[in-house]
Amino acid sequence: MFERNLPGAVAGEAEAIHQMRVAARRLRARIDLLHIAIHGSRARSLHNDLQWLGRSAGAVREFDVIGDLLRERAAAIDPPLSAAAQPLMDALARSRLTAHRKFVQDAAAPRYRRMCQRLATPLLRAAATATCVVEIAPAMLEPMVRKARKAARRVRADSAPERIHRLRIRLKRVRYALEILQEIGGRRTRRALRRLEELQELLGRHQDMVAAIGFLRTFASEGGAAGFPPAALIAAGSLIHDLALQRAKIAERVAKRSRQMTRKEILRDALREIVRMARAARRKKDAAALPLAEASGGDASETPTANDIVWDSNGAARSAENGADPAPQDFASPMKRTDESA
Repeated sequence: MFERNLPGAVAGEAEAIHQMRVAARRLRARIDLLHIAIHGSRARSLHNDLQWLGRSAGAVREFDVIGDLLRERAAAIDPPLSAAAQPLMDALARSRLTAHRKFVQDAAAPRYRRMCQRLATPLLRAAATATCVVEIAPAMLEPMVRKARKAARRVRADSAPERIHRLRIRLKRVRYALEILQEIGGRRTRRALRRLEELQELLGRHQDMVAAIGFLRTFASEGGAAGFPPAALIAAGSLIHDLALQRAKIAERVAKRSRQMTRKEILRDALREIVRMARAARRKKDAAALPLAEASGGDASETPTANDIVWDSNGAARSAENGADPAPQDFASPMKRTDESA
């Protein structure tokens, strides 16, 4: 996606820039989910580089979204308002141009080329060859589900935009992880993905309005000194009022959907389904190992199985005591995350 969309993104095409941002997010989600298979320093480097590029493309994309949203709301409030808001749109275009120039510089930087080379040839750990993704999927997914459910329980209709944005980030991580693991899951996993996609649409719309309100407030506060006509400042005020009302309505819908998802245990059901699949995979591997142990004259109970492998927080494999079935580990990410990083 980077290679396919880079020429259009450099030329300033809105859709190509959007796809660059999406590619950075999805790649980062894969790096974070599967970091136990990647060398620690390389995983951190790729995470930081993808975050850097995503922010650069995201800055341009944000102005595109704000422009579309302001034109839509201006036409809905009062068609003549669109003419009065033209100085505002001109200021938005100038900000977008500045952000795009920064993106072009970043895309031409050695850091971008080095990142692409490292993504193509990741530095992998020496992991246990007998362990596959399905066996450790619950351990990778469980921390994300726990944090997402906690964030969903805390959201209310009158929650601050920052709290709603935190929910968006948490749910997005779970969604990307389930998309990667959906071949492992089944009906409950697909249901969770549908609900997450629906809620993400609302959360994305909410965040777009928060960003637009922030831009308008900056424009209004600086408009007098910049010499903008009064009509433009009145248009900005009208749009701020309208967007605030729309944002509140969406926040109420987000809170309602979040409560429903938590009450129906949709995310937990998906996790339980993947846990069952992981256990089935371990039993299948154990059954396959039994004839090999007997043929070699050994004791099958001494043959290492998937149940005997526990992954520590550094991504290394070690033996479980007494062959016990290890509970999913809450793997610590090798990179430091913040809510703003997504």
